[in-house]
Order: sequence, then structure tokens, then C-alpha cells
Amino acid sequence: MAPLELMGELRKLDIEVRPFFRPLHTLPMYESFERTSMEGADLLWARGLALPCSVGLTGGQQDRVVEALARLARAPATRPKGPRRRPGS
Repeated sequence: MAPLELMGELRKLDIEVRPFFRPLHTLPMYESFERTSMEGADLLWARGLALPCSVGLTGGQQDRVVEALARLARAPATRPKGPRRRPGS
């Protein structure tokens, strides 16, 4: 399941999730600096999601997120619609 599709499915279940943090090296304020390969950071940004995380999450809330992810992982795979989000976009 594509990350944005997974995010939509989790939100339907009232589970707050958002795209992963944008890597700092992709921000315009850093474009004049020398860059090295940041493939790991770029991949996380393109495919990662930030799941609920807080010291205040109860065990029950954690279980709810884990169970929803497990159910969705067993769901039939679908092809992503439209272009994939790419680093720098």
C-alpha cells in the first residue's frame, strides 16, 4: 500500500498520522551548500509516515495503532494512483 493511501486509511480509523519530516538538505535555504548523497533521508521522506508517538499514549492506544497497521498490511495490495511523491517536490 502506498504511504499516502495508508495515511488515508489510518485517518478513516481516527488515527492521526502525517507524512514524515522533510529532510533539511532539501530546503531552499540550504541549496547553496555542498551536498552529499542522502539516499536514506530521501527514501524516508518519500515513503515514510510519522505514526502517533507520545509518552502519553496508553497501552490501549498503542495496541489500536498496531492492530490497524497489521490489518491494513494484510489488505490486498493496490497500485498507487498518480505520480509518487519524490524528494525535493
